[in-house]
Amino acid sequence: MQVQEYSFDYSACVRDAPRDNFAPAPASLGSVPFEWRRLSAPPSYAASSSPDFSPTTESTAETNLCELKFRITKEIVGPVFQYYRLANYYQNQRLYVKSINWDQLGGQAKLYDGLSDCMPIVGPDGDPVNPATGNRLVYYPCGLIANSLFNDTIGALARLNDGGSPDLFYPFPPKDISWPYEKNKYGPTKYAIGDVRPPPAWLSNRRLVNEDGTYKTLPDLHNDERFMNWVKVAGLPVFRKTYGKHPGNIPTGTFTVLISSDYEVLSYGATKSLVISNTSWMGGRNYFLGYAYIIAGTLFLACAIAFLIRHLLAPRKLGDLRYLSWNQEQAQNQSHR
Repeated sequence: MQVQEYSFDYSACVRDAPRDNFAPAPASLGSVPFEWRRLSAPPSYAASSSPDFSPTTESTAETNLCELKFRITKEIVGPVFQYYRLANYYQNQRLYVKSINWDQLGGQAKLYDGLSDCMPIVGPDGDPVNPATGNRLVYYPCGLIANSLFNDTIGALARLNDGGSPDLFYPFPPKDISWPYEKNKYGPTKYAIGDVRPPPAWLSNRRLVNEDGTYKTLPDLHNDERFMNWVKVAGLPVFRKTYGKHPGNIPTGTFTVLISSDYEVLSYGATKSLVISNTSWMGGRNYFLGYAYIIAGTLFLACAIAFLIRHLLAPRKLGDLRYLSWNQEQAQNQSHR
C-alpha cells in the first residue's frame, strides 16, 4: 500500500473523447479520476514536454492524439515509472514466441535463407534484392514479435498552473528500464542499410522510415530498452511493460500527459492503459501477494492450533520407543503368538 499507482485506460480515447474539451472518463477505466480529450492538433507545449516526444514527427496522424488530465494529491517519491498495460493480449502463442532470430538481433547480417525462424515476417513480398550485393532483402528486425512492437508514444507529465497552462515538465526517458543482462543479447548490426527493410507494421514511423518504405537510418536495437522489454514476451494475457523512468519525485498538482495513440487494440477486444507508479523494496503494487500471505499464514496458524489442541487432549511422550514402527511390529507378532 506504500506504492502510489495511477492507471488510465485510453483504448477508446480517440474514438469516444471530445475533441475540444476535457470530459470525465468512465470510472471503470482508471484507478483514480481522470479526464481525457482527443486533439486535432498538438498543444503548444507538447513538443517541449519531453526531449524524445514531438507529435508532429512521431504520430501517424494528428487525429490519433489523446490527452489525459488527472490530479496527484500526494507527492510520488521517485524513481517513478511509466508503464503501458495490455489486457486480452496473448504474447504466449507458440508460433508468435518462435518468430524471432536471436543471431540477427545479436548483430549478425543473416541472409534470407537463414531466417526461417522469423516466418512469416522474413522479407518483403516479390523477392526484391539489393542491387549492390544481389542478396534478397530481409526485414530488420524480423519476426512477429518485432513486427507487433508497441508503438504508442507517451509524452512527459506536464503540471498545470492555476491558469491551466503547463509550468513544469517531468520527462520519462527510456534509460535503465530493462534488466542489465538483457543487453547482452543484442549487438550493433552488421547489415548495410540497403540490405534490409523495416517490418510492415513499422512503416508508419516517419522518424525512422522514408515514404518509399526504406530506412532513414537503421534502428539502434542494442540500445533500445523499450524494444528489449517488448521482446521479452509475457506469459499471461494481462501484462505491463516499462516505458520510461523519471529519477526524481513528482509533486502534487494537476497534470496532463499527451499520447500518440497509434497501437490498434479495439478490433480484437484488447485494451491498453497508461500506468504511472513508483516502487517499494518489494517491487510494484501487488495485492495478490498480500492476500496470499495472509491466507496462507491464517491456514498455518489454524493447523498449529489444531495440532496443539490434539496434543493437549491426547499427549504422547516424546521419545517413546514403543511408537517406532519396528517395535510395533514385534509387539503385534508377540500378541499373535
